[in-house]
Amino acid sequence: MFLNWNPLLGPEMVIPLALASAFLLLIPWIVRLRLHIFLVTLVAFSWLFAVALATQSGQIRTFDGSRLPSGYAAILSAPFERHSEYYAAVPLIERIGPRAFADTFAELDAPHSATLPTHVTTHPPAGPLFLWVLSKMTRGNVLAVSLLVTLIGALGALPTYAIAREIYGRDVARTAALLFACSPGVIIFSATSMDVVFMTVVAAAGAAVVRAPRSAGWALAAGAGTAVALCFTWGALGLGVVGVGVGLIAVRHGMALRVVATRGLLAVVGLAVTGLAIRSLTGIDLVASYGPTYYRQTHYLTYHRSAVYWLAGNVAAFLISAGIAQTSLLVSETKRRWRERRPGFETVLWAALVASTLTMAFKGETDHNWLFWVPFLAAAAAPAATSVGDLRSAAGGAMAQAVVIEALFYTGW
Repeated sequence: MFLNWNPLLGPEMVIPLALASAFLLLIPWIVRLRLHIFLVTLVAFSWLFAVALATQSGQIRTFDGSRLPSGYAAILSAPFERHSEYYAAVPLIERIGPRAFADTFAELDAPHSATLPTHVTTHPPAGPLFLWVLSKMTRGNVLAVSLLVTLIGALGALPTYAIAREIYGRDVARTAALLFACSPGVIIFSATSMDVVFMTVVAAAGAAVVRAPRSAGWALAAGAGTAVALCFTWGALGLGVVGVGVGLIAVRHGMALRVVATRGLLAVVGLAVTGLAIRSLTGIDLVASYGPTYYRQTHYLTYHRSAVYWLAGNVAAFLISAGIAQTSLLVSETKRRWRERRPGFETVLWAALVASTLTMAFKGETDHNWLFWVPFLAAAAAPAATSVGDLRSAAGGAMAQAVVIEALFYTGW
């Protein structure tokens, strides 16, 4: 986990604590709201709680442990204003144009080139291009961009609901959305990191992937959504593992293998066609971008540790960030399913996490750059929370974890 010990607690902490207390008290009422009101409530709470928690100290914290007196707006804007972050590429995009930036991204990101900000070099170009769009919308107001990014992270509750709804049904889907909204990783990083944008985009594609066995249309949509998600993060390649797992579950439930294989082929077609369309319309070339970004990712300065360390550490850091309470529910659900000899979506998730760490593409910082797995974890863990008491315990534990991390550590983003 990318954490620096830097305890700092301000009187403003009373605001997120009050929000958390009210949320826990109202959970029995919230889960009975009409669906659209329920989802709006979760998104609003997650957004407000993330912003309130990020600004609780009233000061900007830095990598070297120093503290800079500042206002709330500065605290939210600071992570976007560092020279190494995605937003630092916006002036370049403004100068040469978004099409030229996309067309020449592979050249700009060539090994040993210092043209692009550090974090832009390790991902496809849609991240900084998206921030350029937000900057245009807000007339260059960095605070407004930060608040919009936080909102996009909170909106991840919607595809989380859709994923769980398809696999488990309405009631479990509500639980999954609530577990997502309380995830420490989502709460902490929504206010500071572009990784939550990647998370929501991948989750939206994942909602189509889990529905792909339904019809040819959903299969094509799964491929198309994956192509869009890949423009933001190569982590979206993990949706392939999810697709295979969902297909195997469909076969076990009686769907013909031929039909499932056909849907899988259609998803690949949707991926290829959409990738070509994106190349034509925006200039983003996923094939050309892969080489330089993969090189940058695998040669990052933190990669001096052993492979064994990363194999275990990647998954552990993600599970802690996703929420100790959520992970406990996931483990409980996994045990139950395997005792009954009917492994399901929870096992698909474990397989995806193992595959992700075996690739060694993302080594370190998986507390935030694996956030795209949080919606899937919330969905897989949700069946284990079978009562309002379970929900309160999980939500309370997760929010307490977020508060403790914010008060004691600096997350770096």
